[in-house]
Amino acid sequence: KTTLNIVTRQIWRIYMELSLIRSMMNKEFYDDHRGARCPDRLFSKDVQKIKKTIDAAMDRYARTVTPDEVEALLLSNNPAMTTSEKQIFTGLFQKIKREAPMGGDVAQEAKPLSNHLFYFQLLYWEF
Repeated sequence: KTTLNIVTRQIWRIYMELSLIRSMMNKEFYDDHRGARCPDRLFSKDVQKIKKTIDAAMDRYARTVTPDEVEALLLSNNPAMTTSEKQIFTGLFQKIKREAPMGGDVAQEAKPLSNHLFYFQLLYWEF
């Protein structure tokens, strides 16, 4: 594989990861895809923290949340976060805000792939 293909695949993974995390902020999408259908291990370390914050927000508020709300909850619940970590999350949230949520119809169409296998294949798509 060429370096360009590897870089392209990594960029694709990042965008799919952020699109999926953006979709999880929608209450209906979250309810349809939470738990084993979208486990934390599918996400990178930093995005796992965002996913856990979304999980907590959904449990507490039981409604669709915005990227700004999730960012505020993440930062307020982690007061010991370093300036560098805050900058990383600020950058991630800027990207998440630009992402279009993944359509629920895509997830429905992929049901034959069974539960989280769809998300695994989507996040680790081979070109």
